[in-house]
Amino acid sequence: MNACLFLLTFIVFNEYAESGQTKKHGLYSPSDDVTVLTNENFYDHFLDKENAWLIEFYNSWCGHCINFAPTWKKFATYAKGWVSVLSVGAVDCSNANNSGLCRTFDTQGYPTMLFFRPHASKNSSHHTATHTLAGGHDFDSLVSFSFKCLDSINSTAPPSWPRLQPLKTIQEIWTEAKEHHEYVFLIFEDPKSVLGREVILDTMNLPSILVRRMLKADVTKFGINTFPSLYSVNKDGIYKKVVVGDYGIQDRSKFVSAIQVFSGKKVASNNTMHSFVRVGDKKEDEDQEMKNEGDGEGQYEQGKEAEDRPPQSALVHMKDLESALHYSLKQEVAIKSSIDEEGVTALKNFITILVKYFPGREEIISYLNNVKKWLNTVTGKLRGEAWSRQLDAIQAKGSFLPDDVTWVGCAGSETRYRGYPCGMWTLFHTLTVSSHLSHLRTNPQEVLLGISGYMKNFFGCEECSHNFLKMASTVEQEVHDGSDTVLWLWRAHNKANKRLHGDLSEDPQHPKLQFPSRTSCPKCHKDNTDWDEAQVLTYLVSLYRRDNIVSDSRQTALKDARVRDRGELDWWEKHQRAQDLEKIHTLRKQKKVAFQQKMERQIWEQARRSDSQENIHQDRQYHTLRKGWGLNGVDLGMCMMFYVMCAVIILLMYYHFTIRRNWKPCGCLPV
Repeated sequence: MNACLFLLTFIVFNEYAESGQTKKHGLYSPSDDVTVLTNENFYDHFLDKENAWLIEFYNSWCGHCINFAPTWKKFATYAKGWVSVLSVGAVDCSNANNSGLCRTFDTQGYPTMLFFRPHASKNSSHHTATHTLAGGHDFDSLVSFSFKCLDSINSTAPPSWPRLQPLKTIQEIWTEAKEHHEYVFLIFEDPKSVLGREVILDTMNLPSILVRRMLKADVTKFGINTFPSLYSVNKDGIYKKVVVGDYGIQDRSKFVSAIQVFSGKKVASNNTMHSFVRVGDKKEDEDQEMKNEGDGEGQYEQGKEAEDRPPQSALVHMKDLESALHYSLKQEVAIKSSIDEEGVTALKNFITILVKYFPGREEIISYLNNVKKWLNTVTGKLRGEAWSRQLDAIQAKGSFLPDDVTWVGCAGSETRYRGYPCGMWTLFHTLTVSSHLSHLRTNPQEVLLGISGYMKNFFGCEECSHNFLKMASTVEQEVHDGSDTVLWLWRAHNKANKRLHGDLSEDPQHPKLQFPSRTSCPKCHKDNTDWDEAQVLTYLVSLYRRDNIVSDSRQTALKDARVRDRGELDWWEKHQRAQDLEKIHTLRKQKKVAFQQKMERQIWEQARRSDSQENIHQDRQYHTLRKGWGLNGVDLGMCMMFYVMCAVIILLMYYHFTIRRNWKPCGCLPV
């Protein structure tokens, strides 16, 4: 009993510690204008609602997603006054809790934009358009895409939506104008302009104002030749020019301000003036890009100087390798809605090289072998959900994959930095070195081709995958033996570091430098530009070989203690805890049944005692009535009745004999 109580206390403490952890919001926080969506609140936001949604699906570790986040925040601010028509949200697909949600919408690369119709139903097609950002991810492309989506459903839009489609004739304005519309405005613009729709959405909450738009081709015949321009229209058909724009970034605020001044009405406070300004204009973006390029060059020079500083110990941690393995198999692969035949083949090849060359503990190698055996039975396509279920089903005490993701050498200064990309580079380097040292290697290109297949079909950062595959196109020509494999990946990694140095995704405390640095490997550098690749190979083999991977028992013990304090357990520990919880549940159930049976017996005994006491009471009453002569009430009543009858009979007899004695016959008269 005491042991069960102790175990229950331990579990409750762990659950309390787990609930007390800080919740992560990925690249966006509640203070941003972007609505943070999760598996718990996603459907509550848009099911059967009258507003449409434009939602970004992203990975918080993806460099492309990190670079895109400021643009998405700007777009959310740009459209934040239009929430009754269009809302802007984001889902972090690197969060394991959102895996099922991201799998449902089959997001293939990140970031991915999905447009959701109003009145969406869980059992119908949720999204009507998909926009995968693969290079053209500037602000203007987002604006154009959002209005393209809104225009596509404007004819079937909810009645509360304003009309965004252009009028064909000026007379159409009077079919929409109602009695409560005190002021009517028309915007004349070019077909590619979004100004008219911006102003219509900005003023849609003013009930006394009606704003519509017409295109240049339909109004030139009326002598209107200045575009864009805003005109007021009265009921007498008189048009008055209010303001003229130049398709600049100030036109939106200029037109809305003119409407406010002309009508004396103010736009709702949630449409603040700064949101009227186009925050993503090309000139502004170009200026910022030039500034970033200048900053990047300066940072790169500083990075060269930083090579001479004493670096942190260059170590490879087994925990980083296990975390990368867990995330890749249980998150990136499992998040796929469907894995086609090419993807299944790539997955088989990747698992094969992991089985042959992953320098992990026996439980993990055994688990990977079981995954490989099962995967070899799969033909054709594979559902991501089936893959996820099977990964859980084949785990056992001596064959399992660690269930927590914790970064040690790959830990960044913030959660969005380093982490998984660093872990995968470390894993790839380790596999190439293991292949180089292994007697099992038959094809020197095997590891790199397996890695390339994984990057093509499963890696979440689309731009990263594209760049890696571009470099990998030369593998078959450049790799001829094990040493070529190790050095090819090293060159590719340094190319990636050079490309990303100074990028928003770079951890400021861990700049992306060319490695190994002069401090780490002085012999690797011939001069300022050239490498001694023989020394580089020696360094890489020494760094990534199995014997030198850090798995210090003391460090692991301390780390495991911290992990348990946060409520984070390994798979087997969680499995054991689940079994203990099941035992406690069974014990509680047995105790509950025993208690119920005991209560039923007590109630039965109490009822029996109560019945016995009632019978005794009735017996006492019965015996009380039979006390004395042994007569009860009925007997006494009958006695009384017989007594009365006897008395009556006696009286009648007395009366009879008395009268008879005094009676004389009529003929016998006295003489």
